Amino acid sequence: MKASVEGAYFFAWGQLRKLMRSHGVPPAECDAMRHEVHVEALGYDKSHLKFTKDETDDVIDRFRQLSGAIRETDYKRGRRIYVIRQICASMGKGEEYAQGVADQMDFDHERPRRARGQMDGEFEMAKWEAELQRDTATHHRPVEELSPVELDKVIVALREYQDRGVLHEPVLAGYREQSEQPGEEKDPF
Repeated sequence: MKASVEGAYFFAWGQLRKLMRSHGVPPAECDAMRHEVHVEALGYDKSHLKFTKDETDDVIDRFRQLSGAIRETDYKRGRRIYVIRQICASMGKGEEYAQGVADQMDFDHERPRRARGQMDGEFEMAKWEAELQRDTATHHRPVEELSPVELDKVIVALREYQDRGVLHEPVLAGYREQSEQPGEEKDPF
């Protein structure tokens, strides 16, 4: 492999590795993944030193595709987080309010939908509820780590709360207005 071709190979690989490292993938796992990409691109594993020109082009193209996919996902996630921050700001709430809403959502246990006249609907619903109760150790991820699809669900929930003009009390009980004490009337003006 010529030095210029090898330079192009390692430049493309370096860009992908840098993105993977920024997402917390350990260096050893990144390096092992390089050969997995060889297999993806070529259909077999082969040392980059023995690549033909076409093989090198195929592997470099695959490195670039993967880098582009990661960047696109990062862009989509960043854009949605920006929208979440804007919605929270318009409601006069901080980012922790959005985190509270996300914590209440169960992304792993989607409620089954029942079609009209479906006989197994009750069984599916019972199965879903049992699975939900069994999974008591819910682990919540920061909003920044949610996928774009999960972030879309958080945005929908926040917009519903915003449209209704209500705070979701179970999420953050500490957000109640201090002036709303029992027995005290609110001034409408």
